[in-house]
Amino acid sequence: TLHSIARGSRTLPLEDFFLDYRKTELADDEIITGFSLPRPTDGQFFRTYKVSKRYDQDISTVCGAFNLTLDGDIIVRACVAYGGMAATPQRAVHAEAAVTGKPLNAATSDAFASAMENDFSPLTDWRGTDAYRMRVAQGLFARLVAEHAGETVEVMAL
Repeated sequence: TLHSIARGSRTLPLEDFFLDYRKTELADDEIITGFSLPRPTDGQFFRTYKVSKRYDQDISTVCGAFNLTLDGDIIVRACVAYGGMAATPQRAVHAEAAVTGKPLNAATSDAFASAMENDFSPLTDWRGTDAYRMRVAQGLFARLVAEHAGETVEVMAL
C-alpha cells in the first residue's frame, strides 16, 4: 500500500512495484504504508531462502521465494520469485509452468532447473557470476524438494 497526502492511498501487486534497477512505482510524494502477505492455507508449502556471504546485514547474491499449492504431492499452483537474478526481483514463470501438475520430487526439480534457463539471464557482479547465480537459484528449488520430503538440509557457512 502506497500513500500520498495529495492523492490518498493505492494498492498494487508487488510484481508491479519494481520497474527497473533502482526504479519503482513509488511516486516522489508517496511512502510505503503497509503490505499484505496472506497466511499460507492448507495445501500450501511456502519457503524463502537467502544466499549471501554473511546471512545478517548483507545484500543477497540470490534470494528465492517459493509458494506451492499442493494436492498431495502434486503441484497444482506454483509461484516462484527470485532476487539477484535480474535488475529487479522477478517471477520464474517458465519454471512455474514446468512444474505445475507434476509431483514435488527430484525429477520435477530437474524440469524446474531446465525451464529456469528461459526465465533468467543472470547478471555478474562482485557477489557472483551469472553461472553461479543460476546454479544457486536452481539448487534452491532442489532444497525445497528435499525439505518437503523431510530430509535434513544442512546449511554451510562460508
